[in-house]
Amino acid sequence: MKNYNNTPSDQMTSRHEGKASFEFYATPPEATRALLSVEKFTGDIWEPACGNGAISKVLKASGHIVHSTDLILRGYEDERLDFLKTTAPLARNIITNPPYGKHGLADAFIRKALTHTAKTGGKVAMLLNLRSLAHPNRTHKYRKNPPAKIYVLDELTCLPN
Repeated sequence: MKNYNNTPSDQMTSRHEGKASFEFYATPPEATRALLSVEKFTGDIWEPACGNGAISKVLKASGHIVHSTDLILRGYEDERLDFLKTTAPLARNIITNPPYGKHGLADAFIRKALTHTAKTGGKVAMLLNLRSLAHPNRTHKYRKNPPAKIYVLDELTCLPN
């Protein structure tokens, strides 16, 4: 589902009971701060699913140059952009909490991010639910291209905004 106007997604209704509109769940700043405490990023960073800027704000406060984009306009993004249709990276590194959705949307984000950073020599950091690692459809993907590092946080909940 696409939103081509400036209506914030929190004003739209979800098609699925109990889920936030467009499955938008803001990332708590603690998650990004925890990542930055253990992982260093050289060069600029692209946040391709920036939402309300939760991750981007922490990255900028830490001194990083951040390019914030999103398909859904929520008022924070530098521009509206469909990350999955991009052909060139906007920054050396990519950090995001990807949308999950149906039909492997998070997997598509991971593949696209890896493709882009293969061109830039940068890093990819995906803030994912730990259960996503155990999904049976991903076993062969992780065997072929395993995550370089996995950091686990407890007591962290992303809430609908």
